[in-house]
Amino acid sequence: MNNGRPAVFAKTVQTADIWLRELADTLGPDHTFTWKALSTVLHKLRDRLPLPLAAHLGAQLPLLVRGAYYDQFEPTKLPMLCDYEEFMDEVDEWLADTRPIDAEDAVAAVFALLSRHIPAGQISKVKDALPEELRAFWRQAEEDIIPPAMPFDTPQRQEAPMQAQDLMTRDVTTADPDETIQQVAKIMADLDVGVLPVGENDRLVGMITDRDIAVRGVAAGKGPKTKVRDVMTADIKYCFADQEVDEIAANMADIQVRRLPVLNRDKRLVGILSLCDIATSEDPEQAAEALSGISRPTTGVPQYAS
Repeated sequence: MNNGRPAVFAKTVQTADIWLRELADTLGPDHTFTWKALSTVLHKLRDRLPLPLAAHLGAQLPLLVRGAYYDQFEPTKLPMLCDYEEFMDEVDEWLADTRPIDAEDAVAAVFALLSRHIPAGQISKVKDALPEELRAFWRQAEEDIIPPAMPFDTPQRQEAPMQAQDLMTRDVTTADPDETIQQVAKIMADLDVGVLPVGENDRLVGMITDRDIAVRGVAAGKGPKTKVRDVMTADIKYCFADQEVDEIAANMADIQVRRLPVLNRDKRLVGILSLCDIATSEDPEQAAEALSGISRPTTGVPQYAS
């Protein structure tokens, strides 16, 4: 048995350490201080953003950093409006028990760090939600701290975006719409899964979950011989095998599901993509894009979201 840490743990520790080292280049080598500065500025930034935007920003952060970002999170109070001076005063107050530092230096370093690592479109949305003086300060921080952009012919620029087919589970068991819920429940138990795609004539026609069986079947007074088609979710949400994972993660957040069937361009089922698949990839931060959306309360969520 492998008792080592999951790869995602090592990956997020490594990524967080990279962020701290970059901050240390500006704020000094004390990583305890740089962590406090990072978490402080992230808290103050988070609380000034509308809830959906705060969640989307959180989804872009490394997992360890995201934990600090959501510490003491009170979404019902968002956004907390403030001007430039109030923002800096709060950062200064939170850093008062550390070594002496100008709050503007700490904020500038963190803003520049975010601009280096978060997609430009996301950063633009965050800036637009802030008062003009803070937006101008952020722009100046980028100019002062961020090094010149890498040439577009570097290997990093040429790296292909990850697609669903790179991460999906290909060995997928399907249910038949004319099978009974008892038969499907046994298949779920044998496979230790809570959801199965439903296929008919080589086409995906629905999804059935253990919750469908419990709520639409047993709770509604239906017996074990009830057909799958009578309790399944027919409104299917899916993604394509050649679709980019970051786009799928955003869609998962919007429609609030933790897994999606994967189809080829002929609309044939070729796999299943779950948050677990994304989280254990080389870029696990994408999974939180979906998780942040799934966690918000709403109505009309597909039954295979859980």
